[in-house]
Amino acid sequence: MASTIPEKIQHIASPGDRKFFHTLKDVLPDDYTIYYKAEIGDRLFDFLIIGPHLGILVLSTTGITNKSLLSVGDDQWHYLDASGQKKIMENPMTQARSQMDEIVSLLSKDNNLLHLEGKYRFQLKIPYGCGVVFTKMNEHDFMAAGLYSLMDPYLCFMSEELDKDEAGFSIDKFTDKLFDMITVSFRLSKPLKKEEIGAISYHLFPELKEYVQGNDSPDETLFLSPHTIKNPLSKQKKSRKKESVPFDICEYTKNLSKNYPHWNILILAFNRKTAQNLQQQMNIILNEPEDLFDFDFTTQNIESPKNHQNIKVRHFHSWMKSELKANEAIVFSSKEILLQFKKNFPEYDAIFIKESQLFKAEQIEFIKMLAGITQV
Repeated sequence: MASTIPEKIQHIASPGDRKFFHTLKDVLPDDYTIYYKAEIGDRLFDFLIIGPHLGILVLSTTGITNKSLLSVGDDQWHYLDASGQKKIMENPMTQARSQMDEIVSLLSKDNNLLHLEGKYRFQLKIPYGCGVVFTKMNEHDFMAAGLYSLMDPYLCFMSEELDKDEAGFSIDKFTDKLFDMITVSFRLSKPLKKEEIGAISYHLFPELKEYVQGNDSPDETLFLSPHTIKNPLSKQKKSRKKESVPFDICEYTKNLSKNYPHWNILILAFNRKTAQNLQQQMNIILNEPEDLFDFDFTTQNIESPKNHQNIKVRHFHSWMKSELKANEAIVFSSKEILLQFKKNFPEYDAIFIKESQLFKAEQIEFIKMLAGITQV
């Protein structure tokens, strides 16, 4: 059974999408990952499949019917919606190809994912392709709509091919069609390594995947504040070669909040797991009594403290997306846009950046810009 992101498809998804989602999940092996309605850059991908034997496959889904179509073209299709209004939609195959090109362009920036010699030098070494899923159109409808002249039926799933529980469904035919949609002229001589699949996921979804650090990439922490206070990391940097007690961000943050109760303090981590661990540590430390006589022995649960609401621990990419409502690709596209977004950002009096060596330069500069924060 393949992994899916999200784990369960939303109840608002169309019946056709739901059938196809569950068929993919049940039919493909457990080392495959299926992304549904994935956001990459500023575009939404209906289905994205990544597998060690397959490569990368982008699939656009459409619930268009033969009866609703008015005209079809290479770029646009004209149709009637449920209320009888004339509408225009992008050719779903054109959409899928465009999205696949976007992924290829993004991954081609990583030399580890390129052919470095031979016939395909400097081209992506991972096979890729795209196709269309017609959730309400069978093969007869496909022919009647005149779509044979626009797209190869081998690059399309028809409505009768989506449900694994339907009589006559063939797992072999289903998986063969997926592989036929890989249209590059080369195939994998051996399965993709976990590191290669991890690199693909990391480049496409940095907010979902963890970046695996090597032994030569020790954790680097930055401290930023607009106030004239001593950098708590300066002593640690000077004595790095000597054996010393590791700097405790959570303990220091607690004391900082105690001394400056009105300060807004933020701890950012590049990896989600790091942020979760820091949040757990922070909850424990903030719930510790100042004196043992103050400890409440009647409770066993460690909860987020009701006080210290001025302290936040966040995973950087999730923080950008959920709290700041900002698309990273747009925010970092130009300095003008960055300055425009800055007007809506909260102000912080102190920021710790864990794993700062994994952040891009523009991300660090962006964090420094929050409320005029500069490095101490």
